[in-house]
Amino acid sequence: LSRSESMPWYCGPTLVEALDDAVASHFKPERPLRVLLQEVMKIVGTGLVAVGRIATGSLRKGSVLEFAPGRLNCQVLAISKHHEELECAGSGDVVNMTVDIDGGLRAGMVGAMIEEDCPARECSSFVAQVIVLAAPKSGEITPDSVLWVQCHMAQVPCAFEDLVSRTDRCTGQVLEMKPSCLRPGDAAVLRLR
Repeated sequence: LSRSESMPWYCGPTLVEALDDAVASHFKPERPLRVLLQEVMKIVGTGLVAVGRIATGSLRKGSVLEFAPGRLNCQVLAISKHHEELECAGSGDVVNMTVDIDGGLRAGMVGAMIEEDCPARECSSFVAQVIVLAAPKSGEITPDSVLWVQCHMAQVPCAFEDLVSRTDRCTGQVLEMKPSCLRPGDAAVLRLR
């Protein structure tokens, strides 16, 4: 593949060069392992199989994981992807993991390696950037509203502790600090508990 002689004025990369240079910024293999569970199944003859996406890091067969919330520990006995056994899986992979635990795992849990310094833990509150899709019965969201929040595969009731700022949905630019309420279609940064 070579550059076209019909466009001598263009000095940028060709499409193929640009694709070769592109880096998927959301796949972070150097960060600690985080496995987001999407489904947990009990299969006769195999045991408990957890289906999850590796958000960051890499997972190896034989690894000991701790899942939060609940601090459940288990060992990964086998890893498979598209019916093919793997020794190792990396960021962005959706895998089936056969684990040595009888129960307690459920969709929405986050797994991390026990050997690493920063295991996944529960928290009492966190700051989130949200978009309000539908209004509650009152028509608006105010501080101390309690609503169901969906994050990946988990659905949990959260209290809106503090409305930090209302932002533009397209640019992320702050439109208003400490808004009194949020309505459907609003994007905002807020503290949830």
